[in-house]
Amino acid sequence: MNPNYAKAYCNRCLAYLNSSDYQHAITDCNTAIEQNPQLFEAYLNRGVAYYNLQLSDAAIADFNYFLATFPLDYRAYYDRGLAYFDQQKYQKSIGDYNKALELIPKTRHDFIAKIHNNKGITYLQLKHFILAVNDFSQAIYLNPEDAGFYLNRGHAFRQLNKYEEAITDYTESIRLNRKQGSAYIGRGFAFYKSSRQQEAYEDFLQAAEYFRNQGNMKKFHQVLYILKILRRNFPFIPKASLV
Repeated sequence: MNPNYAKAYCNRCLAYLNSSDYQHAITDCNTAIEQNPQLFEAYLNRGVAYYNLQLSDAAIADFNYFLATFPLDYRAYYDRGLAYFDQQKYQKSIGDYNKALELIPKTRHDFIAKIHNNKGITYLQLKHFILAVNDFSQAIYLNPEDAGFYLNRGHAFRQLNKYEEAITDYTESIRLNRKQGSAYIGRGFAFYKSSRQQEAYEDFLQAAEYFRNQGNMKKFHQVLYILKILRRNFPFIPKASLV
């Protein structure tokens, strides 16, 4: 009815984003910007599409342009933080996450939890494990039903050699979502470091079954190698087979 309606292209761009159709999202955002360069939401949406296509430089350029006009929009800081993380610019990523936390409405509990989780992951990359635990703990406080938050804090505890705390977190993560091989692997290593080799073996076996069922044969064979080493070093472990 109106092929020059820029806002409709911008909104369809957002619909394409939610459908993970990033190329069509960019095309629509380009059209929206051509028709109305002052439609700044199109820059934000296009930046998200660029980010999902691993075009982080283009994404950051769009987020910068958007923030030049809307410097108090927490979404752009969060999205730019993700792009900086992909570029391994971890300090810039943390700076943007902190700015997003400063600006976001305090009622957005789930989004705040997500930002803390991403900040914790960034601290893991920087090997600042105590800071990572703090952010993951905040994420868990805000959303205690997210299995990924416990998984990530378990990784941080394991790096701090706090194996019992790690086992507790991995166990809770598995309770919330049993279909995650990485939680079994993490708990398996924590069990191993706690001299609980039988339990470690059982967790690695669970992880191997999970990766095989998912068709991830590379991970499957990696875990099989770990199982063989455990059997060789601890022959008292009863031999089990993958059915």
